Formats: sequence, C-alpha cells, structure tokens
Amino acid sequence: MRIAALALHACNGWPELGTDALAPGLNVFHGPAASGKTTLADLVTHALYGRRFISERSVENSVAPPGEIVVEIRGRQLRLRRSVDDSAGERLTVAALDHSAVEPDTVRQLVACLSPAVLRPLFAVSFHKTPRLDWLLSPEFSQEFRAALWRLKWAPPTVQADLRPIYARLRAMETEVATLVRELGPQESQAAAAAKTRARTRNRRASYFLAQLTDGELLRLRLGDHAGEPRVVTQTGDSLRVESLWSTQRDQVYLSLCLALVSALRRHGVHLPLVLDEPFARMDARSAAALVKVLTGFSARGRQVLLCTAHQEAVERLAAQGARVHAMEALRRQYVMATPPQPVDPPMQSSNIRRRPKPTRMKQREAG
Repeated sequence: MRIAALALHACNGWPELGTDALAPGLNVFHGPAASGKTTLADLVTHALYGRRFISERSVENSVAPPGEIVVEIRGRQLRLRRSVDDSAGERLTVAALDHSAVEPDTVRQLVACLSPAVLRPLFAVSFHKTPRLDWLLSPEFSQEFRAALWRLKWAPPTVQADLRPIYARLRAMETEVATLVRELGPQESQAAAAAKTRARTRNRRASYFLAQLTDGELLRLRLGDHAGEPRVVTQTGDSLRVESLWSTQRDQVYLSLCLALVSALRRHGVHLPLVLDEPFARMDARSAAALVKVLTGFSARGRQVLLCTAHQEAVERLAAQGARVHAMEALRRQYVMATPPQPVDPPMQSSNIRRRPKPTRMKQREAG
C-alpha cells in the first residue's frame, strides 16, 4: 500500500493545501515552525493508524482541520476522509474511488490487521517528545509482535480474502508435518530453534541500523531476556544500560528498532507507509547526516516514508540523495492554483452611474 495523494481543507482559519505528487519512496515535508507539518502528519496517522499527533502538542478542545488521503493497494484506490462536525466531532470515513462496495473492516485490512500496540509505535512516530523506547523493549510488546507475525503467517495480506481459508488449511498441514518431524528429531524443537534464529536476525538488523545511525559509536544492541536488561555495546567495548543513554542516543536506538521491525513485517507481506515527525529534533549535524543516509537506503527499495522536518541542512542532504521535497508554502500555492477560480461579480452598468454635467453645457444653459 502507498499513499498517492493527501489534502487538508480550509477550516477555522486553516488554509487549503495538498498534493498528488507523492513518491513511492522518501517524501520530505519541509517548512518553518507552525507551517502545518505536524498537522499534515496527524491527518495520515489518524486516518490510517488511529494515532494522533495534534492532541499531544496542542491545547485541549482544539479541532484539527478536515482532510483526506488517497491510498493505492493492489490496483484499487481508496479515499480515507476526516470530517469535522460541530455536534458529532471528528468522523473518519472510507470510500472507493471507483464507487465499488467497501467492507466495514476495510481500514483494518489495509493495515494487515495489526493491533494498535504494534502498529502505532512502529509506523507513526513523533519526536517532539522522546518516543517510548521502554515499550519497544518491553516483554509485552515482544509478545504482541510475535503474535502479529504468527497471524501474518496464517493469513498474509498478500493472499486474497477468498483464498485465505485454503491457505490456512495448507499451513495447518505444514504444521502437522513439522510436528511429526520434531517428534523424530532432537529434544530441542526445530520451531523453537527457528524462532530463536529469527529473533537473532532481527537483533542483528537492529544492531546494523544502530551502528549506521551513530556512525559506529554504538555497535550492537543486546535486547533484554530473562537473564538481563537491554544494553548497548559501544565502540570501545563498554556495555551501557539503555536508560543511561543521552536523549539523542535513545532516539537512535528507537529508530534502529523501528526500522528493523518494520523490515521484518515487510518480509511477511506488510507494506505500510512510515510516518516520522521531526526525527532530527535532537540531533547534531553528524547524527543528522547519518540518519539521512539510513533513511535514503531504507526507502530505496520502494518503502514509502513520509518525513516532516524543519531542519534545513537535513532537507538539502535528502534532496541531494533523490528524496522528493514538498515545501509547505508551495503546497498551499499549488492547491489554490489547482482549484477552479471563483466567479467574479459582473461590473456595474453605466446606467447606474451618476454623471456630472459638463461645464460647457452649464455655460450654454446660463447663457440661454
């Protein structure tokens, strides 16, 4: 699935803006503070993942502007719209652009039926506040993630709905065969060994991203188990507790875990856009350059990323690497130019205009 277009509609002083030129790879929304970057990200994460960015930073009882996004999935285009009603509040709706019927659980199918506990911290990340690294490292999240992988194994999103019962039956037969093999094999089950191998692969992938993000300062990530707590290994060989890291390093650990787990889900058929709001907020020039390199490589294989930032140097680096940059002010101008012009009031008729008599006529009248 990829996002093909998005738009925010005018409401309570908020201007119209939008674009239908989103790339399948890395998209950067750039502008100064209060230009609408977080509001735009909030529309996407609210419509797709059910996570709000605006409510975390704005005052209570504030209403985000209405808008819509258009997503493409397996040759079909769907419009996810957020409308605002004074009496009912915000409302999310979904419709097909070809006017075909839409199932009640369409949005849930779009996100591969992932639970909010897995979906929101991985695909909708805001760095205005330090993201919850403790949740990604917790046993509860690990259990949720393993359950999500198990469900994807039995009913991957790439399989059509009418073929999923047949696919599930085939998987059940494979499970029965694997059980018979384990009974004939050693005491340690092959399934447990395979699960450990996959976990080690994810740990190595997270360590790879961490080394790239920190430019080799942090080399390896050791996730906690029953014997200990999560730790990172530095370039000098020191083992540090995650809680003792700086805020920038904690952001880098979070991003390394996020990218590793998103890659693992992608191998199971989950192709969802990644939304990052101000990931350069607490990074210096060196860390920002490393993050630009990692995100460029991550999105090079068709992984769609929507990144909102005010970091000018990072935007220039991303543009040099081929990312599509959307300036917030340009999005407003383009959207206004794309809308049809409003009708103009006709000019006033000459009969309605009072004219003063000419002086020459006045003189002739006086002479007569």
